[in-house]
Amino acid sequence: MIIRCLLMLWITVLVTGCTLKDEEQIITEAWHSGETLPVEIGKKYPPAPIAMTIDKGYNVLIDLSHQCSFNFMWGLPDMLHQKGFRSVSSQASLGSVLDEKGVSRIRIPYDPERKIYPFAWYPNFRYNVVITFQNDSSAPIYTEQECLLLKDFVSEGGGLIILADPVKAEQVDNWSLNRLLKNFGASYTKDYQNYKNRRHIGLALSEQWIPWEMGSDSLPIRAYREYGKGRIAVGTALDDFLSNGEAGSAFVDQIMDWLCEKQVPVGGEPRLPQTMGGGGAIYPELESVINGMVTYYAPTVNHTLLECIKKEFFRINDTLLQWYPSRQTEEPMFLVLSAGSGGGWAVNSFFPKENGIISQDSASLISIYGHELAHTLAGPVNEKGQAAGDVPFGNQGEAHAGWFQGKVEALYNEELRQHANKKCEDFFRSSEFRQLDLKRYTGDGEYAKQFSYGAGWYKLWYIWQRLDDTYGNTWYARWKHIQYTRWKNDPMRLLTWEEMIEDMSLATGHDLFPFFISLNTGLERREMGEVIYEGKKVKLSGAVIPIIEPGNVCLNPIENYKTIKFE
Repeated sequence: MIIRCLLMLWITVLVTGCTLKDEEQIITEAWHSGETLPVEIGKKYPPAPIAMTIDKGYNVLIDLSHQCSFNFMWGLPDMLHQKGFRSVSSQASLGSVLDEKGVSRIRIPYDPERKIYPFAWYPNFRYNVVITFQNDSSAPIYTEQECLLLKDFVSEGGGLIILADPVKAEQVDNWSLNRLLKNFGASYTKDYQNYKNRRHIGLALSEQWIPWEMGSDSLPIRAYREYGKGRIAVGTALDDFLSNGEAGSAFVDQIMDWLCEKQVPVGGEPRLPQTMGGGGAIYPELESVINGMVTYYAPTVNHTLLECIKKEFFRINDTLLQWYPSRQTEEPMFLVLSAGSGGGWAVNSFFPKENGIISQDSASLISIYGHELAHTLAGPVNEKGQAAGDVPFGNQGEAHAGWFQGKVEALYNEELRQHANKKCEDFFRSSEFRQLDLKRYTGDGEYAKQFSYGAGWYKLWYIWQRLDDTYGNTWYARWKHIQYTRWKNDPMRLLTWEEMIEDMSLATGHDLFPFFISLNTGLERREMGEVIYEGKKVKLSGAVIPIIEPGNVCLNPIENYKTIKFE
């Protein structure tokens, strides 16, 4: 920690009066060491203007610190932009991001050409409207300080939207979002309402509120009121709010206009940071640095998750790299610990890379981390340092990430070690297993819709599990080593199913075409035939792999993946 503080002091001292070359060195060294650049540098690289057809000049803060939702992080900003409202999603605490004299952690557009967007502190933005929401009562609470902060924000002239989805009736009274709402003379009730084929929470309102829409039992489900110099709206059914349908769109249009009606817009250029498919766009303000791994988190995070990161994540990292040797980036790993549960994301398309994890418990945290980390691992690159060729379902896509996620889950769960990876035996027993043609599934969207969600992944996982059963688990890394080597002179090639199965066959030492055909894969030929690998003609005997129940997940260390034997 002393070294880290000295580095930040060194950066701050050098900022004033530094040359462009000095500044480039400071920025490069900072993001390679896991530092967030000081505000003096951040201010030199303002966010790019938001592309908007209409700009009404109002800034909207979308609060993700109490629950991180992909729809609200990625979908809602675009929807608001189309309606003329600038917006930014934020995973920082409300106390941090609404502090007029404070700073926000954002990515700055330092070198877009080389896709380098380092983390930097930037002066806080001003906002006309705050949107906050929650549909998980176990997500981080709204603290008393935050409740008072939002009261002051509205009473001084700001706009506030509070949104929720139904929670269990027994959770309503102690729900911190409900405590926030009671500050404004309203509350969510235990009486659920149906409205336009959606389930809503009924509202209890003081006389200062004006109902907007009523549910099936004549309880309000949306309402609005003035409070001090500002205005507040409350609603339920998050999906309906985001909907492009008639109800959601009308509510957003009219409520946003009403909330801003008496306000002076922030104005100026529409420069607010955007997620670019990653997290943020304003990142949590706290950080923990453990053995070079940088974790960003908000003050209300469950601190047992930080202990889990400290104790387990390097074991996961080392184990995955043993199973699937991959080149690591020079910079540290950046983790974003997000509020709520049920997902994550990985940034591979710009630097520094990041992994986001939305989780409330250690088991889910480990599972999601295994998945998102696998997304960032390309495998054993060729002599040119490339991952050459791309398979029909993506080298680092969901099938790949899920495969290693399942192994990580089993590493920590003895019960899962008694099953095939991802419990793909369940899909093997289903009626869909024999019917599904993987090649057609990945190339024909209408055909894929005939099957349950994720069916293609489960059939792939069955295939990979049977290859683990037959050849041991070294074959996967060897497959990628062969693929990247074989296609090194055509690195951007989109491989056909036949070319991919040729590579897999070379990795196992047997012709896998008969195996895939027996699984109803519509290939253009029935055997591999003769292929050229590293200047040698190779022809393999057919694999004999019965279509039976898959074995248990294989967690063994792999052997030398560069050892290739062709029978």
